[in-house]
Amino acid sequence: TEQKRAESSLRQSEGLLRAILGSAADGIAFKDAGGVFREVNPAFCRMLGQSPDDILHHADAEFMDRSLDEPAPPEHPITCEQGPCGHDVLSCELSLMTPGGLRHLSVHKSPVYDVLGERLGEVSISRDITQRRKAEAALAQSEGLLRAMFQSAQDCIYVTDENDVLREVNQTFSTQAGKTREQLRVRPVSEACRNEGLRVQL
Repeated sequence: TEQKRAESSLRQSEGLLRAILGSAADGIAFKDAGGVFREVNPAFCRMLGQSPDDILHHADAEFMDRSLDEPAPPEHPITCEQGPCGHDVLSCELSLMTPGGLRHLSVHKSPVYDVLGERLGEVSISRDITQRRKAEAALAQSEGLLRAMFQSAQDCIYVTDENDVLREVNQTFSTQAGKTREQLRVRPVSEACRNEGLRVQL
């Protein structure tokens, strides 16, 4: 009958949607207008180290330790943009303590409305950026160490571009040249080396 065909089509559509949610690498969750989780995919559960039963029918404050929530750093600001459907999309980064340890997530949230314009809740898409944040921290630490070694070296060290224009100098070079780092940068190295003491050093 027509009703059975409609029910079969609905089941197929629901099965397809669940397959898409289940295979997505990003965490996807839906909260109702009261802030209670009604749908989560496996990736979302893995990110939080929680089972679906621990999350569904609960507000996030009931199962997540949000004591480490922090605003996104200046290089990753919280933004609010208009999505393709005309609804605002909030993007932010969060740091959360989960059973598996500290996790850093990039989260995009947008409201969900029914055909009558009534707000049903909010859908969020989360991406685990923990490894990226660790790599950024390690890179910053490494760069800081190299810069400290560069600046504390007793020998004159400088970096030029293909046109022999100074792009970076260390403190010893600046002292011997009698000019600040800002004054030396973007100048030809030949101009900076006019100082007799600097020529001896070089």
